[in-house]
Parts: sequence; structure tokens; C-alpha cells
Amino acid sequence: MNKVSFLFIVFVALAMSSCTKEDLFDLFHSDQPDDKGPRVVGAIYAMTNDPGQNELITYQRLEDGSIVGTGPVSTGGQGTNINPPGAPTFNDPLGTQDPLIMGYDNQYVFAVNAGSNDVASLKETSDYGLELVDTYPSGGVAPVSLASYKKWLYVVNALEGGSIQGYYVRPNGRLAPIDDSNVHLDDAVAGNIEFSPDGKYLIVSEKNTNNLTIFPIDANGRPGKPYKQESNGTTPFGASFTTDGFFLVTEAFGGAPGEGALTSYQLVNGKLEVISGSIGSHQTASCWVEISEDDAYAYTANTPDGTISSYRVGSNGTLELLESIDGETEPGSFVLDAEIADNYLYQIANTTEEIAIFKIGKDGRLTFLESVTNPAYDAGEFTGITGF
Repeated sequence: MNKVSFLFIVFVALAMSSCTKEDLFDLFHSDQPDDKGPRVVGAIYAMTNDPGQNELITYQRLEDGSIVGTGPVSTGGQGTNINPPGAPTFNDPLGTQDPLIMGYDNQYVFAVNAGSNDVASLKETSDYGLELVDTYPSGGVAPVSLASYKKWLYVVNALEGGSIQGYYVRPNGRLAPIDDSNVHLDDAVAGNIEFSPDGKYLIVSEKNTNNLTIFPIDANGRPGKPYKQESNGTTPFGASFTTDGFFLVTEAFGGAPGEGALTSYQLVNGKLEVISGSIGSHQTASCWVEISEDDAYAYTANTPDGTISSYRVGSNGTLELLESIDGETEPGSFVLDAEIADNYLYQIANTTEEIAIFKIGKDGRLTFLESVTNPAYDAGEFTGITGF
């Protein structure tokens, strides 16, 4: 018997003498699938935006893309619908992308409380759940969208002229305001706020002015004088950067039937240069955009149509429509925000109270897997999703 074999036998003997049968199973089967089904590999968090008490519904995400609900967690504030009753956009309660995001190296989840005008910080727990750490005033009225870069967090407020507010995220998840970061937006109704990948710029899409407002950010996280640039298409809404720095912006074109589009830009010396301009989805009100983890594909949620369009993203930032309708939810479902994790797309369908799950194929096309319904929230309020 060699020395290695002898030591292994001694190790097993000691383990068996001091461990229960369950302990030994855990020792040799950690993070492995068992007879109960696929293992847990991540989490998905969705926001109820409830006016009484805003909550996040937490889900464990399994390796096959499915999700299992684990319960609601309070954000310490209230949600709201910023649209008047009867408005065409009423079922899009915040009218924005990214009201719920992950940040600070994915250690914390941040959520807007649009009804109580504050921002919540929540810490991830060992069982993929969340616990509330802090809330802090948003510096304006109706916070609707968030952006994060390292230890900086910014929120954009949608009402009373619009404004931005920045925070330092402390290691314990508590928020502290960044000096001189509360800036008004000159009567803008924001659709999204987004950091450039290097953290040097912060961009706000303005739906009512058709502008993209670009703030330079200094080494301390403070915004400089903004530069306003006209959007290539009207009603710029959702936005996202690829890891290479190409900036993709959806264009709702005022909700004109079949006119939704996506434009790609390159950020050069603080200004945006169009790469592919207003590439149509042939769907209505393309509002949200998510980019695949390999940066090769982009997906727009076409809100009133309940559809998802897919685009091919070239290595130089060019866009090509792949499928006008690559995914569908139930008629009248009003698709809003989405999240991509491990080549699965999780799409909020507001009025049908569900999260639709799609598998992203190697060719970028979507395959519908299932919809998960959670009646814990009211139709017409649910918005915001993030995860890993």
C-alpha cells in the first residue's frame, strides 16, 4: 500500500467516526445534482412595486433555468404607479428600465421605492435570499431607474422635472450621498440611467425630450456638466452597454404601431456616434433591452405586443434584426423588464402576473420553457427584475 492510499483510508475512517451519514453525503456531494432534481446555481429577484409595501420576490434559480419562489422581502418603502389611471401606459407603472439591479461586485441588490422617494439596499444571504440593509432618500420625486459602477450607485427621479442622485455604497451595504451629485434634468422624464463600462460617463435617456444626456463622472463619482445629444430615434427608453462599450438604446417612437427600434452607438470623447441607426423590430413600443452574456445578441421587449425581438450584435457594434418575434407571452401580458443569466432570459409579463423563461440557443434564438406565476403581487404593479 502506498502512502497516499494509506492516508486516504485514515481520512475516511476518521470522517466516518465523527460524522453522521448526512454529513458524509454533504462532504462528497457538495453542489452536485441529487435525486431531488437540478441543483441551485443562482437567484432571480423581482419587484412587486406595491403601493402599500414594496417587496422583492426571491427565487432560487436552478441549473435547468427553472426558478423556485422562496418568499417576499420588504424593501422598506412603497411602490407606486407614476401614470394617471386610464393612461395608455398605465400597465407600465414606472415607465423605465432597471428599477432593480445588482451592484458592488454583485454583493448587494438595489431597488427603487418610487412611492416613498427612496432607494433600498439589500444584502444577499447564503441561501440566495435577501435581507434589507438600508434605505436612503432619492433626492427627488419618483425614483425609477438605477445604475451601478463599483462603489458608486446612481438613481434617476422621473417627476417634477427629473433629477439624478449619487451614493457611495459602503462595504456593509449602507448608502452615503456623493457630494454635488443631486442634479436637475430640465423637465425630463427619464427612461433609464446607465454607467459606461469604465465608469467615466453616466447616460440618461429622456423619453419626452428625445435626448440622451451624458454626464462625465470624476474620480470621486461626482457628475460634471452634462452634454445633451438628440437621440437617433424618438422616445429613447431602455439602454445597455456591451462589455466592449457599445451603447444600445431602444426607441418606442411614441408607441406608433410596428415602429419600435434599436440603435447602437459608440461613446467617443463624451459624445455618442451612431453605428446602426433605428433598426426596426416591426413591433410596437420596443422599450427594454437585454444583451446576452457573450455580447453577441440583444433582445428587446415590445411592451403592448407581448413579444420579444432578437438582434445580432456584430463585433464592431452593428445591429441586424434576427427575429421580429423570437419570443411571445400571453396576449395582453404587457412585457416589461427582463434579465439574462447563464443563457436563460427571464421576462416580466405584468398584467398576467408571471415571469416567462426562455432558453437562449447558440444561434441567439429563444426557446420558451415555462411561465411562473406568483399571485402575491397585483397586476399592473409588478416591474423590475435582476439576478445571477
